[in-house]
Amino acid sequence: MIKVCYIITKLELGGAQKVALNTAENINKDIFEDFFITGVSGILDDEAAENFKIYRYRFLQKFYSKSTF
Repeated sequence: MIKVCYIITKLELGGAQKVALNTAENINKDIFEDFFITGVSGILDDEAAENFKIYRYRFLQKFYSKSTF
């Protein structure tokens, strides 16, 4: 079994979250064992927890830089 880990800082309504959840819903479960690593307090936490193994880490959050490019 191949393990797949989706790392999402917060399971909220966003593009990356939708892609990860959609991929996880449609992946071949006979070949892949998938799970999520996420921060806490996302809108989609409860929904995702119903269908997937979720590991939550309070230190996982977005990093914002003050520099501009």
